[in-house]
Amino acid sequence: MVGRRERRKAEVRRALLDAAITLFAERGIHATRVEDITERADLGKGAFYNYFVSKDSLVAELLQEGIELLDARYLADLDRSAPQPEQLASLVRLHDRFFEEHPQYLLLFHQARGLLHLERGSSERLRDVFADYLRRIGALLQPPGATPTWSADDASD
Repeated sequence: MVGRRERRKAEVRRALLDAAITLFAERGIHATRVEDITERADLGKGAFYNYFVSKDSLVAELLQEGIELLDARYLADLDRSAPQPEQLASLVRLHDRFFEEHPQYLLLFHQARGLLHLERGSSERLRDVFADYLRRIGALLQPPGATPTWSADDASD
């Protein structure tokens, strides 16, 4: 059984994530400050740092949630027995449907990739999450049993 304190911590954390994804969709990652997120969540700025090390770590968390949703509800429908060109077309359609149904993730995915490209000092967690996303997509495009031909370092290039 989860106690009141644990429930409250989960609620505050969720409020920060929800405020951030909304603001990122409205303004973008760069134009959203930590203060904007805490204000939208009706919390003090210090509360943010009780849950996240940096804005990059929050971005990584939201990106991870988006990837999990994309993977579980959309990419799971990919027909791996179809010819590879059809699989690629389906992969694009599934991504399109995901972003259409969850538009808050469109700018997040795009700008998170930009953060990795432009800011070499981005958090390791953000790099790992985005590399995991690329590995998942790459694995879907590989013929069954094939070995990926790219490394995790390629994710930030």
